[in-house]
Amino acid sequence: MYGDPSPPPTTVTPPLSSVTPFTSSTPGNGGAGYAAHVNGSGYAVYGLGLGVNINSMGTTIRPYNAGAYTGITFFVMGTSTGVEGTNMVRVSIPTTSTSSPASGGTCTVTPPATYCDGHWGKVIPLTSAWTQITIRWSELTKDPSAGGAAFDPSTIIGVHWQIGGAPASAGPPATPAVAAGMNLWVDDLAFAP
Repeated sequence: MYGDPSPPPTTVTPPLSSVTPFTSSTPGNGGAGYAAHVNGSGYAVYGLGLGVNINSMGTTIRPYNAGAYTGITFFVMGTSTGVEGTNMVRVSIPTTSTSSPASGGTCTVTPPATYCDGHWGKVIPLTSAWTQITIRWSELTKDPSAGGAAFDPSTIIGVHWQIGGAPASAGPPATPAVAAGMNLWVDDLAFAP
């Protein structure tokens, strides 16, 4: 899990911590087992997210070659608010070229890019019931201001479910802050043949 440095009142369960391991919640998809569950609100700088690294050991982050697959599939349910829209979440696929060195990547900011860790992804809707989603590599898009090369499934680091927040702007035109929040459940993540 990760969240921006917004001042309180931000809330998130389980708590953001580099010391406490993430724990799954029950019930999972189909009413049994466990699922990843995040419930948070008030993140108005860049947002809140849940991520999983696919091929990591301890603090060592390594890419995974998913070139034999056409995408990912998973079950998801929940609610959200953020810059993506109500009950929408962005599913992002970090790769070595889009990830900063601290996140296991090689991204450097060279114009026209202005930042790293803006990954290839797709915005999907959330519903109140478990729904299976399949995202193909060919459906992924990336902000042109984000650093990184063309999407390469042989360099995947993980999968993120995230919602964006935005601070208020004096403009012109002036814009209000957008506080990101989500109550997100994810289960049964797998590669799609």
